[in-house]
Amino acid sequence: MLLEGLSMQKNTDKKYFVVFRSIHDTLSAERLLKKQSVSMELSPLPMEISKACGLCILIPHENACSAFETIRSGIDAERFEIYSYDGSVYTVEK
Repeated sequence: MLLEGLSMQKNTDKKYFVVFRSIHDTLSAERLLKKQSVSMELSPLPMEISKACGLCILIPHENACSAFETIRSGIDAERFEIYSYDGSVYTVEK
């Protein structure tokens, strides 16, 4: 599972893109994260992930565990995907 491996990783350049099925879910997740004061930002969906126009949530490595726990507490895991980005490659994490 993604959360178990995060605390062991030292790559602070890694970023995570959380991609939701709907803009409604994206904005709901943004509200949840802001309520918990978790650092994040809304970001255009990278073309490498999808050619569709849309928004996703960008989370820095150092906030990943708390961000993912917060998102999962309010949004069904089937409604989003997490992609890691190490500066050159996007990888689906779930």
